[in-house]
Amino acid sequence: MFGDYGHGSLLLFMGFCMVMFNEQLKKTAVKDALFLRYLFFMMGFFSCYNGLLYNEWFAIPYPWFKSCYDTSKIPTAKTGYVFPYVDFPTETTLVPEAGGTECVYPFGMDPTWFLSSNDILVVQDSMKMKISVIIGVMHMSMGIVTKGLNTLYFGQ
Repeated sequence: MFGDYGHGSLLLFMGFCMVMFNEQLKKTAVKDALFLRYLFFMMGFFSCYNGLLYNEWFAIPYPWFKSCYDTSKIPTAKTGYVFPYVDFPTETTLVPEAGGTECVYPFGMDPTWFLSSNDILVVQDSMKMKISVIIGVMHMSMGIVTKGLNTLYFGQ
């Protein structure tokens, strides 16, 4: 699965080139794969979109906006290069900056979560799986409804 905008942009570029240079590519050896041009283009587009939601560029978190968490403490060899505000064995959340818990990351996931020792258990996989299930159920429901409407329309 391509879920970052680095890989997605490569796929988007390939699909864009296949769409834009369709006539020239028909004369080459790749003519048999040209029917996939829109599929590649849309897969790249939605991969870029999901990558922006996950704030990942080639699997590296990218901070578009200021984090809601205090990242001013520099990890040292004494702390084992672990950010002190993240490594709480009894806590399951990061500690918000002083000044309130009202902070919301404007778009996507706050990349500070990638520093957490429990990011996979709490945020990453849980959120990705929930979103994937919701989108999958909506997509399949849309297909069933569309099939039913086509059946009624064509009188079958």
